[in-house]
Amino acid sequence: MVDRLFHDLGMAATHRRVIDDPAMAIGYMVRTNGGSPREAPSLPSALWDNGDGGLVSTAEDMAKWDMALSAGIVVTQRSIDEMYRRTKLNSGKEVDYGYGMVVNVVGKHRIIGHGGGRPGVAANFTRWLDDGISVAVLANAKTDPNQAYQIARSIAKLYVPDIP
Repeated sequence: MVDRLFHDLGMAATHRRVIDDPAMAIGYMVRTNGGSPREAPSLPSALWDNGDGGLVSTAEDMAKWDMALSAGIVVTQRSIDEMYRRTKLNSGKEVDYGYGMVVNVVGKHRIIGHGGGRPGVAANFTRWLDDGISVAVLANAKTDPNQAYQIARSIAKLYVPDIP
């Protein structure tokens, strides 16, 4: 991925996570009772050696990713349309998930994105399609699963106050 995609997009800081790299930020768990944050527990390296936990990036590189994705450089427009469309299950039920993205519509706002995390880290990438806003949140602290999205939403509201 680094050689065939990230390098060509100018994403020099995006690469596979190196286990026990002393240059990596330490993840913290924030205590909900107001106590001091504590270092996140170590996880088996296998939990970090995959696409949903094995890549590191920066906000600048995520902006490059967003621009390339929007321009149809990463995947075709047809694939983008499928990513941004709700999925119909075999049962006929429609779910708020496209190809790799959570898909939501609130009023006049189409919202797509995805978040995730491990103990001590959280990330979220959300696009408000009709508002022209994309926000990436990369954090080395985690409290609840929705916190990174709430940070992204707060940032987007600085530019478009009526974002839900």
